[in-house]
Amino acid sequence: MVIHGARHAVSPCETLRCSRSPRQALARGRTDYDVGVPGSIDVTVRLFASLKDLFAADHLDVCVANGAPVEAVWEYLAGRAEIGDAPAGLRYAINDEWTVPGVPLRAGDRVALILPVSGG
Repeated sequence: MVIHGARHAVSPCETLRCSRSPRQALARGRTDYDVGVPGSIDVTVRLFASLKDLFAADHLDVCVANGAPVEAVWEYLAGRAEIGDAPAGLRYAINDEWTVPGVPLRAGDRVALILPVSGG
């Protein structure tokens, strides 16, 4: 979600740093991972299956705290849609490599959320 201005594109992190206060950012529905404090980073979240349908996009550019754990991405999305807690079996990938919850995110990371599937 890059915001385009008259002169240049502004990343979500730059926009959040312009917030008047963290309290105001939280009042607008932002989580503690994206209140615009120094150290915020941009990451790209790749969406698949029902998440892709729900957000009507195959990826989102989001802003999280530098070093936030990969599962912060799910919390970010849950704050914007009624998706509930992360499902059992949810898998994460960072920069096209499988990872486990707790791995810290860095600027420019590409995070993929792979939902569990069932069927036969």
